[in-house]
Amino acid sequence: MNKFAYDFVCTLSNNMMTSTFINRVSRRRLSRFFIAPYRALFKIKDDGKQYASLHDFFTRCLPFSQQQELSNLDMTTDDIISPVQGKIAFVGETKGQTQFLIKNQTYTLSELLGQEVDITNNYACVLFYLSPANYHRFHAPVTASFQYQKALGKYSYPVNDMGLKYTEKLYAKNYRHVYCMNEQSYFIAIGAMNINSITTHLTQVPTKQCIGEEIGFFSFGSSVLLLLDQSEYKLSSTLTEGMLINVGDIIGGRAHWQSVK
Repeated sequence: MNKFAYDFVCTLSNNMMTSTFINRVSRRRLSRFFIAPYRALFKIKDDGKQYASLHDFFTRCLPFSQQQELSNLDMTTDDIISPVQGKIAFVGETKGQTQFLIKNQTYTLSELLGQEVDITNNYACVLFYLSPANYHRFHAPVTASFQYQKALGKYSYPVNDMGLKYTEKLYAKNYRHVYCMNEQSYFIAIGAMNINSITTHLTQVPTKQCIGEEIGFFSFGSSVLLLLDQSEYKLSSTLTEGMLINVGDIIGGRAHWQSVK
């Protein structure tokens, strides 16, 4: 697809009437007939028979055994877990710089967060890409005080390789929800093409979230960016771009944390 065709498709999909239509259709019972071809296209193992609509299938919960594993996590652990199932698209750090690179595009913290922050802090960054086949609910990576701060961005563009190629400052432009963790670290849920639908379970009042607790979910595409204050958290040196990861996998720990278990 060339840039002209890409821009045309994005303009069409970001139209309010188009988004509303897709949203409504995906929630109707007739949309369940699209589940089987969707499963086949993205090679999803879940048979999809218990879901009333395509939307219900896309926002499906984890199998009960995995839900139990998350709910049984030690809330006092020093570990950081992956908040989502997907692929690691980027790992890096800001090193106290005003600008830094994510997937070869330059960003500032204020662009991503929609507010001025202390740029002298060093932030560890990890970006997760969720494909259409993945589980699309997101969870607390640590036990911390969480606060939903704001929604930013009016439109969304694909968060795949094509989106990165044709959309400048993609992650600072797309519709997204910003959450603050323990005042100095940030969790950014980034929407993708079409719906701009991110449902959050949190409010603007700080609340304690235990590690593994569900924070919210995406409808139709997404990425998650963690910006972790390195005075409090650090990422595992084993994380690499392209690594497949499951929700609950250990990705790092608090500042005195030593190694992956």
